[in-house]
Amino acid sequence: MKQFQISEYFTVKDNCDHVKIKQTFDERLGQVFKIHNLKEEIGGHIVFKALTGSRNTFFHHMQMQVVCDITLEKNVLRIMTTGEIRPASSQIYLYIMALLTALLIGFMPGPTLASWESASALDAVILLLIGGYVIHDKQIKMQGAESLMQDVISAIEAVFGA
Repeated sequence: MKQFQISEYFTVKDNCDHVKIKQTFDERLGQVFKIHNLKEEIGGHIVFKALTGSRNTFFHHMQMQVVCDITLEKNVLRIMTTGEIRPASSQIYLYIMALLTALLIGFMPGPTLASWESASALDAVILLLIGGYVIHDKQIKMQGAESLMQDVISAIEAVFGA
């Protein structure tokens, strides 16, 4: 799990209103993420869950729980986003399947035998490589999810910025 916070403020055009900015923000989020439970709480906070990866399939990379605060005062817009990113269930299942496949291959005859009596250093190297791949892949996808959120905020700045 990774926690993130993005805070941006910029000057907007004179004819911008708060409702229009929130509608555009919701539209941009829907274009980038698969959104679940988008709601506005007391105090104007936007709370939602989002999934990254392909929007129309079962497999998703990361799940995000995000709280956004959009304030507009005297033509200065501030978007403050906090949340946490964790692997989606489908991504965890894929990691587990990769590990189980490596263990299953270890039972077959060949250079990697996973029996207790004849285990070799090659078995440990294969499991370490898979573990390293999982950790690396998870970190890359978490950074990607955070940068997608930053891109949504930059798109709002491009639309309403002065």
